[in-house]
Amino acid sequence: MTTDVVNASYTLVFPCPYSSVERKFLRSNRNLKGVCLHGLVSFQVRKLLGRKGSRPLHALVAAPDKYLSLKNSPMASSFSVPSMIMAEEGRFEAEVAEVQAWWNTERFKLTRRPYTARDVVSLRGTLRQSYASNELAKKLWHTLKTHQANGTASRTFGALDPVQVTMMAKYLDTIYVSGWQCSSTHTTSNEPGPDLADYPYDTVPNKVEHLFFAQQFHDRKQREARMSVSREERSRTPYVDYLKPIIADGDTGFGGATATVKLCKLFVERGAAGVHIEDQSSVTKKCGHMAGKVLVSVGEHINRLVAARLQFDIMGVETVLIARTDAVAANLIQTNVDSRDHQFILGCTNPHLKGRSLAGALAEAMAVGKNGPELQAIEDEWLSMAKLKTFSECVEDAINSLNISEDEKRQRLDEWANRSGYDKCLSYEQGRDVAERLGLENLFWDWDLPRTRDGFYRFKGSVMAAVVRGWAFAPHTDLIWMETSSPDLVECTRFAEGVKSKHPEMMLAYNLSPSFNWDASGMADDQMRDFIPRIAKLGFCWQFITLAGFHADALVVDTFAGDFARRGMLAYVERIQRQERNNGVDTLAHQRWSGASYYDKVLKTVQGGITSTAAMGKGKLTSLLLQTILFISVRQYLPFSGRQTLIDLSFAGVTEEQFQETWTKNGVLGMSDANGIVLAKSRM
Repeated sequence: MTTDVVNASYTLVFPCPYSSVERKFLRSNRNLKGVCLHGLVSFQVRKLLGRKGSRPLHALVAAPDKYLSLKNSPMASSFSVPSMIMAEEGRFEAEVAEVQAWWNTERFKLTRRPYTARDVVSLRGTLRQSYASNELAKKLWHTLKTHQANGTASRTFGALDPVQVTMMAKYLDTIYVSGWQCSSTHTTSNEPGPDLADYPYDTVPNKVEHLFFAQQFHDRKQREARMSVSREERSRTPYVDYLKPIIADGDTGFGGATATVKLCKLFVERGAAGVHIEDQSSVTKKCGHMAGKVLVSVGEHINRLVAARLQFDIMGVETVLIARTDAVAANLIQTNVDSRDHQFILGCTNPHLKGRSLAGALAEAMAVGKNGPELQAIEDEWLSMAKLKTFSECVEDAINSLNISEDEKRQRLDEWANRSGYDKCLSYEQGRDVAERLGLENLFWDWDLPRTRDGFYRFKGSVMAAVVRGWAFAPHTDLIWMETSSPDLVECTRFAEGVKSKHPEMMLAYNLSPSFNWDASGMADDQMRDFIPRIAKLGFCWQFITLAGFHADALVVDTFAGDFARRGMLAYVERIQRQERNNGVDTLAHQRWSGASYYDKVLKTVQGGITSTAAMGKGKLTSLLLQTILFISVRQYLPFSGRQTLIDLSFAGVTEEQFQETWTKNGVLGMSDANGIVLAKSRM
């Protein structure tokens, strides 16, 4: 009897006791075919089940066409390892092809990945999942590309809470969630502090979820309200797109590649359509407008971006990735391992300090009890003696000091410039070789001597340093953000032109920071008004005020609280209630804004269309009807005569008498406000 029966169909019957686990396995695989006979079948079954041993299979193995009575036996199963494995491989290969086709779409034509579609699929589970944030990521991408094509910008600011995010939806097309605002107002540890990215790493994802849930709720609430009224009424009621894409602050990724991966997974699950990650060191992260910023190497930040993209690919989402660089204002860098950073690292050019490092000098001073101002004085004196320069500056100064003709100097300077341009990213070792060929064989320049006590190298920040990093980051990101210290149109132009010289289709982002003293920027009011559209034409298609929600909240509450302490309810009425009414702010009818009517509909749906416990029932008619009338008077109807406003009511279940009673009882009929005399016309 041959055992070469891989392609034959066999039936396994168990007439005697057998392992319950093995029997269950065989019974559950009715679509499998046999691969061997007798004890070999037992071996294969045991191998698949992870069992050991060679106990023979006590079963009858036979071709079903010879034993037709056994073919449909409830104790029978067909079994084939190769067919199962081939099916598994087929599904895997199909998914690989699907991912590769996805990457070949217009969305990712500028994206470079150092891994394959096969790598991505191997890191996925078999359970396919979808994420609501992916739909908003696609929406965000389309929004930004449209702005880029039109030379305009999506403008937004940091939202603090559900009230702000829903109010913003009427006017702005994106939402920002700031790590700074979360650090100061919403850490998951409930411990506020400055933006050092030392809060729990789920803080910003949790705020994203907070806002995303609010967006979805108000979208549901609006849909229920609109579909409960006539077409005519819907045509008169403005539609608000509450589902505006959220872009979230990922800080530095909160650690290594695995931390970045986990953070990005949270962002996708919690509702972020876009995430930005910056090139500062995780352990020394500072707000973009604080001192002491330490950069990571170009290569390390690329690893962060790749880690983020990999996680998005594993989840099958098109989350927009933004690379931020703080290279303009940074003065330290963690390491000199990446040659792309070498041209911006500072070194000591004073040979008298050879062998006398700054860190060593400080350690000696501390050993004899010096501290505080004394140590600072030692550091300041050492740095002034060191004459810090980049290697390129050192070479240029050395050439100018040579005892040669001016023409020869110019020729050597030109050759150095051609060989060491920013786009060449010349390493220090390569620069040494070029310098020696130019006659500078004993040039003293040491980048280790000025290192800090923490081991950081000195870095000369500049727009060009940001441009070089932009070139390196571009293949791995969707937008690039250069953090600046002031709203400088010249800097914006240099950065945009620099990045686009190598990556002309790259989208740019800009922080319209409240840390800037805009009044001291030298811009007149009309220049401030035009700043956003002017830099939008340079390619900055996403612009945002990181902390506007924070500052707006503080301003309104501070001014109102002071006035309320002095004037009581008149301050509230003048500063808030009348302003809500005059500007058509939804929260005037705060119960309706919070979804009371929506949940009344839920209760009625549960209870057959009627409920005695409706939140918006008769007991609330007086105050709520009044608020709604005042709200509608401004929000939905146009002036019809002079300074008067028409209110056209269509409240089902409200009689003319109830309306007149409410209207008169509250002293509203005939009351003057900013819109003039308010009249009412009922058509119930």
